Amino acid sequence: MDSGGFFCNNKECRKSISGRAWATVCSHVFCHSCGSKTLDKIPTSCPACDTLLKKQFEALNLDLDPSDEFKSMIVAGLRPETILEIAQRGMSFWTYQKYQDLLFNEATIQALTENNEILEKHYQDLIEKRERDLNGLKSQLENRVQDIERLQKRVSELTEILAEKARQHQKLQATNEDYRRKLEFTTLGNRLKTGDNPIATPASERRLQGSTMGSFRYDMTTNVTSKVSEAPPRTMRGNSVFQKPHTATGKKSSDLNVTFDYGTFRK
Repeated sequence: MDSGGFFCNNKECRKSISGRAWATVCSHVFCHSCGSKTLDKIPTSCPACDTLLKKQFEALNLDLDPSDEFKSMIVAGLRPETILEIAQRGMSFWTYQKYQDLLFNEATIQALTENNEILEKHYQDLIEKRERDLNGLKSQLENRVQDIERLQKRVSELTEILAEKARQHQKLQATNEDYRRKLEFTTLGNRLKTGDNPIATPASERRLQGSTMGSFRYDMTTNVTSKVSEAPPRTMRGNSVFQKPHTATGKKSSDLNVTFDYGTFRK
């Protein structure tokens, strides 16, 4: 059965009391376990307020749920004013306990409130710090995005410039090639006009700057062959050789050997 809402006055215990309990003249109550440690011998001191307890009935082990017989006999033979005084002191004890519980609860609520305020301030500061860090990271991200956009724009500009330079380079190469070919053919035409036979001109004299020209070889021989030549007829493959077929043995043959090495143009 409930003891009326009493709690052990030991601050380290504070559990609800039921069954037997220890009560002191200084209006404190303790559970059976806590009271038995200090209140079972007289003299002693109250564990709650350190009041000296040296008389027999200043600390009692009570049954908080007494039987009907005990209730009938506890005040039997007493005058009404004594019974009322006993009841008044019992009510005062109960009121004091409730007041103690109220103070304890208020102190607990205040401590929790202060702790909550401290934690709230701590987490508020932490949230503000995280928001500042987040804003800083957002600002850095925006700067990086702007840098990337600028770099992409610069890369696009450089790509266009490179493409234009490549077109100009190709155009210059084509112009240079045309000019080189015109120069070579002009030089050859000038020599033909002046009567300079390019076929009889040595190869070293016919090479132009910036190109490699082949050489002409003109050989005319008259020989008498004793037998048919075993060499196969030559054809024009890069070098053109014109050879008159050899005649039968004992007959004269006039051979005209002309060799032409095609020149190649180099850049």
